[in-house]
Amino acid sequence: MLIQFQQYPATTRDLLLTLFLLLISSCSCVALSKAKNIDVRSAVAENPKLPIEIIEDLAKDQNVNVKCGVANNPSAPTEILEILSRNKDTFIRRAIAGNPSTPVEVLKVLSEDSYDVRLNLAGNPRATAELLENLAYDSHEYVRASVAENPAITAKLIKLLALDDNEFVRLALVKNPKVTPEILSAIKTVASDLASASDPSTSFNQLKSLSLSDYRDIRCAVASNPSTPEEILKELSEEEFDDVREAVAENPSTPKSVLKVLAEDDSEYVRGAVAENPSTPKSVLKVLAEDDSEYVQIRVEFE
Repeated sequence: MLIQFQQYPATTRDLLLTLFLLLISSCSCVALSKAKNIDVRSAVAENPKLPIEIIEDLAKDQNVNVKCGVANNPSAPTEILEILSRNKDTFIRRAIAGNPSTPVEVLKVLSEDSYDVRLNLAGNPRATAELLENLAYDSHEYVRASVAENPAITAKLIKLLALDDNEFVRLALVKNPKVTPEILSAIKTVASDLASASDPSTSFNQLKSLSLSDYRDIRCAVASNPSTPEEILKELSEEEFDDVREAVAENPSTPKSVLKVLAEDDSEYVRGAVAENPSTPKSVLKVLAEDDSEYVQIRVEFE
């Protein structure tokens, strides 16, 4: 006889289901995967010892909770995870983002998904250093905090997040066992470099060195510094990261020839920064006034 799980409170029911599934055989799982009770099918779907064919059947279940169970299952086949990652339901995509078995290619796509999805991805221990770095610049502090707690975080990201403006992110970083006294010492050096990168009195040679830093925040600070020489600004204007090019586009010391090039940048935020720059030639502003992006057009009008 099947236990009547619904009679218990939710938390107790979840615990009972988990314990129950640890005790049952794979044969019992086959029967329970077709149970009428959604809680039972959902719990079965998360069982990593399930036969592949049962996982495939449960992935086709009409209930979102059951699909979420499959999405959470570390034994789910790659093909199933890829299919579920395209599901319109946020809860399913969120579960896929947190699954350590999800392929990197799928995680890359999900890194541009909604906040809930990015939050789960930021805590995935299988997330690559590249993905974690992108998420470390996320606009939402909880996503950055999740990166800070991720055991896969690199020393470079630890130094970056240690300088985060949000206290919640910095406190999350303290919980990470990778934060050693040596790293804390190195963080002080990065903080000093960031201050120098923003200082108008910093020498040419030091600005040149800082413009080659591994830390985007430092390169952004150099790009924003009104004392940064034109040749360095030109080099930074060719950066792959939008925020660095945007900082160059905002800098009134940026050469007109560079602003003209940035006015055709793929990023509307970079083009918008050019539109607001007091050094931008009127001929360039005329072109930006007819930009396809309303964001850019508004900034030309405001200027």
